[in-house]
Amino acid sequence: MQKQVAIAVDMMSGDSGADTSCRAVSDAISRGDACQFILVGRRTEIVQHLKKYPCRLDHVKIVDCDDVVRMTDNPLLALRKGRRTSMWIALDLVKQGVAHACVSAGNTGVLMAMSRYLLKMKDGIQKPAICTYLPIEDDKEVLALDLGANVDCQPNHLLDFAKMGSDLHVKESPTVGLLANGTESIKGNQLVKSAHDLLASTASLNYIGYVEGDQLFKGVADVIVCDGFVGNLVLKSCEGLTRMLTNEIANVSRNSWYGVMVKSLLKKALSRFDPQNRGAAILLGLKASVIKVHGAACHRVFLNGISEALKNARHHGDQHVTTPDSCYAE
Repeated sequence: MQKQVAIAVDMMSGDSGADTSCRAVSDAISRGDACQFILVGRRTEIVQHLKKYPCRLDHVKIVDCDDVVRMTDNPLLALRKGRRTSMWIALDLVKQGVAHACVSAGNTGVLMAMSRYLLKMKDGIQKPAICTYLPIEDDKEVLALDLGANVDCQPNHLLDFAKMGSDLHVKESPTVGLLANGTESIKGNQLVKSAHDLLASTASLNYIGYVEGDQLFKGVADVIVCDGFVGNLVLKSCEGLTRMLTNEIANVSRNSWYGVMVKSLLKKALSRFDPQNRGAAILLGLKASVIKVHGAACHRVFLNGISEALKNARHHGDQHVTTPDSCYAE
């Protein structure tokens, strides 16, 4: 029998507010997740939305707070003035040992800043990185990082990302590639070239060198490393391309007989790349588990985030958790 864990959920942040997060929590409870959910946000809104779904309130604890981090908030300003927001309190519950992990769909920059301040970095790691598994050819996946936590990086940061990605990957000695504009040694900007030298000289890494953009989905490496600026462009471009192809398939199927025949097959193939079927990422490098969900996530994506938080919390199952009554939760 799996040990019950506690997940703190920032219910209010993100584009969709409490309705999306409430439906995801309800779905998680309905499927029998052995978890205590601590829901942080405006109590009246949370209760109102939960009543629309098959969710018994005795399965959750609610921490009432009015303030919310907006998607446009400046991280440094939010760090100083956002200590009564749902995001801050959800992270603080993890810090105080009330919850094993936090899930939020809020402002990425603010989530990173608050997480670093409250939960601290692992020894030897300077910056957290957003990472997730991306679908590739032959029904496989590649672990990619950083996907947007750090737009400005130094070579040693990319080395940290490579080490963290290797440790997280399910393989014992995963291959690591550095995303570049070509595979030749003369390619890359100064950051990429300097990072290449560092990775190549690190014996603990199974480093294979540069990986070009068109090789990203071919499975040439198990872990792909880049700075957050490049990684976020890659991620958002993939999401946009998937949406465009899905719409094109729908248009073709309406205007030709062969489109109708192949529509279901193509949609099935693209479903692995659909952000609505994925969308959860780990904020890697912190001393506790923080899961970032896409700000425009539907309830399925938010549910994926809860699943990822549960997996990470169970992986760190020896973490001591206190009773919620000793902190914010009512």
